Amino acid sequence: MLNGIPTAQLEEQINMFHRLIDKYQVKTFIELGTFIGGLAYEMILKYPEMTVYSFDVDGSHLHQKVIGLPQIHIRDVFQEDTVNFISNIINSSNGTVLLFCDNGNKVKEFYLYYPLLRCGDLIQVHDYPAEATPELVQDVSENYFDLEPIDLDYYLENGTVCWRKISLN
Repeated sequence: MLNGIPTAQLEEQINMFHRLIDKYQVKTFIELGTFIGGLAYEMILKYPEMTVYSFDVDGSHLHQKVIGLPQIHIRDVFQEDTVNFISNIINSSNGTVLLFCDNGNKVKEFYLYYPLLRCGDLIQVHDYPAEATPELVQDVSENYFDLEPIDLDYYLENGTVCWRKISLN
């Protein structure tokens, strides 16, 4: 529970977000999968200087505190218009973007949104090993040389995985 709103993330996972945001000076946080809205609301309150966007296909689970907030978008993250919208958010950000995949198909979200990231941006996938699968982690380590893992063992142990996009030049 965060700020009176239930959240799907454990306390240590929330702390991981705070460390990432502080260490990489994240300016834009994009959450795919709002659900109740606890994580989005935490980011809005704790980081007023950070731009927050949270997307969910179904707003029926939203907590009263987040209904109507401009940061909450009821949109299907797999629809082309939403992908284009999020691409514009990423490209217009004046700093590091943290994209958090926690919607209905996290592996599909990763492969769809990873190419949109810029050098220095972060992508995090929730629910390892159930949904952020070991196969995803292996595929990224073997084939995506422009992604560096961030504290891989620690993140995997805590049910998530995170990468930073780097330059290959």
